[in-house]
Amino acid sequence: MKVNEVMTYGVDFVRPDNTIREAAEKMRDKNEGVIPVFEGSEPVGMVTDRDIVVRAIAEGREPSSTRVKDVMTPEVFFCMEDMELEEAAHIMEYKKIRRLLVKDEKRNIIGILSIGDIATSTPKEFTGEVLKEVVGVAYPER
Repeated sequence: MKVNEVMTYGVDFVRPDNTIREAAEKMRDKNEGVIPVFEGSEPVGMVTDRDIVVRAIAEGREPSSTRVKDVMTPEVFFCMEDMELEEAAHIMEYKKIRRLLVKDEKRNIIGILSIGDIATSTPKEFTGEVLKEVVGVAYPER
């Protein structure tokens, strides 16, 4: 199975100088928990709903004045749309991440592959193994 068979197409984004309130509004409107951060045409990070809560709200920062660049994760990982899903999953497992931006053959970003996309499109055993490697075992055997 290829990445382009299960990924989510279309990418909305924010800029590093946008406020976290603006990022949260876009996430709400799209019903997504992550949004890429672009400077010009290049991705420079990702901001998640968790980043906003843990790195800003829990520290008492004001959503209307705190900038995305102050709370975003400054690493971005990619896969190709024609890549085998197992290969993309290995990237997630190795990097311990839940989402990859997806590029087309021209290297344009066309979407996101998430663990949720994998979960809704593959056998639960495969999803379970990916999730186990990305987040670890919640309850180790006793």
